[in-house]
Amino acid sequence: MANPEHIALLKTGSENWNQWRQDHPDIVPDLRVAHLRHARLCNIDLSGAILDVAILHSADLSNANLSGANLSSANLESAMLCGADLTAADLRGTKLTGGDLRRAKLGGVDLRSGVLYNADLEDADLSGANLGSTLVYNARNLTIEQLCSVGSLWLTELNERLSLAEQHCPHLLERPASTF
Repeated sequence: MANPEHIALLKTGSENWNQWRQDHPDIVPDLRVAHLRHARLCNIDLSGAILDVAILHSADLSNANLSGANLSSANLESAMLCGADLTAADLRGTKLTGGDLRRAKLGGVDLRSGVLYNADLEDADLSGANLGSTLVYNARNLTIEQLCSVGSLWLTELNERLSLAEQHCPHLLERPASTF
């Protein structure tokens, strides 16, 4: 369960939270299983935070720093992640259905067994992302260039983009030699 002090501080707003993070760089925020549905967390520093199984449905995380955060099995359905930095985040099993990921930095994320159904990926950086076994179909604004920049598409449900992936980056559809 989440640290109650961290939840209380988070609810005071991003300015107070970010100042606390600067003043206490050695503390890893523990927000696991936190109920943050519809939370307004724009520009917040959640880098390295523990947010596994957190409920962030419809949360506004625009321009948030979530780099290196553990968001495994979190619910980010319909979340606003415009311009968010999720570089190297653990998103295994994370539900991003209908999420707004325009201009999000997803380089090196592990999104195995995640859901990007109906997510908007316009100008999102997916370089080196592991999308193995991820449900990607109906993702909006996803280009073949973005798909070919990922680290793995093994067992990924691409639906209408499968033939494009087979044509342009078939090696990504193969079982990876090593796991991420």
